Amino acid sequence: MRHRAIQEILTSEANYLHHLELIMTYFMEPLKSKPFVSHAMYMMLFGNMETLYRVNGELLNELKQDTDNVAEAFLKLAPFFKLYSVYAYDYRQAITLLQVLHLN
Repeated sequence: MRHRAIQEILTSEANYLHHLELIMTYFMEPLKSKPFVSHAMYMMLFGNMETLYRVNGELLNELKQDTDNVAEAFLKLAPFFKLYSVYAYDYRQAITLLQVLHLN
């Protein structure tokens, strides 16, 4: 049972990183190279997503290194999880901006 739970955590983290990578590749990078929106709008839409990608990449690496001590990986990176409060706080503004941009 424990092994299955750890595998689920690893799989979920890998999938999450993959989805962040898709967003960065197909949305963030194109908007950086050919700005369709201002820098302020870009930051409102994507905020600290690149940082979240790095933190979760590090978490996944830590989890893979020692699957017998999953808690240690989470505790080591716990201070960085506060970045999600920034993301969550800005989420509503980002959705509103997307709706406005979609209508224009």
